Amino acid sequence: MDKEIVQAEFELTNDQLERCVPVSDAKRDTCQAALANLAEEFSNSKADKADYPLNDKHMAAIRKIKNDKDIIISRPDKGNGVVIMQRSDYNDKMNAILADASKFQLLGPTETHDRTYLDERALQAYLLRYKKAGKILNIDYDRIRPVGSCRPVLYGVPKIHKKDVPLRPILSMINAPQHEMAKWLAELLKPVLIKYSAHATEDTFEFVDDVKEFGQQQAENSGSLFLCSFDVNESAVTVK
Repeated sequence: MDKEIVQAEFELTNDQLERCVPVSDAKRDTCQAALANLAEEFSNSKADKADYPLNDKHMAAIRKIKNDKDIIISRPDKGNGVVIMQRSDYNDKMNAILADASKFQLLGPTETHDRTYLDERALQAYLLRYKKAGKILNIDYDRIRPVGSCRPVLYGVPKIHKKDVPLRPILSMINAPQHEMAKWLAELLKPVLIKYSAHATEDTFEFVDDVKEFGQQQAENSGSLFLCSFDVNESAVTVK
């Protein structure tokens, strides 16, 4: 599994843990550090054959598939599992997404248009001014100041539950110049979201609780309530 995906999944776990009240700030920081270390170790670890009912022939076949440059191995957009796609099909679908001029604009060659380093330096200077002016705490400055930033990575995960298996584009901002600042701002604005977005669902766990409550309301109203979802695209709206 790609390192970026592993780190993203662990970040999601960390965000879900934020719903819990920590014993202390030190305990919370220790837990976050442990998760970060676990993500790093997991992404670099080799498969332990003792955990799987696979023999050496199975592992050799897996290595052969993994090393095949003509295929892409991915997780599905929803649920667990493994999806194997022809690399040519994957590239065609990603190129079709990028060709949408309403969402993407071609700037030019990476060598002359990559602003990762420039954005990092600009953000460093911006944060330093705020620190010197006493508008940001030293602990926050040290946390969100970008160092050794990486260019964001765009990839797609297949929607195997839909016709022709389209890709959902995901832009991984892990280690981008704005990554830590975005997380910090999300924490600061979280009370605002809770206060003014009464109908927003924070995560899967809250959604499950809402659905259970919805089921109770449905029973009390003799089935007069119903649950539906909407698939929206440029040409139609489908109600499920």
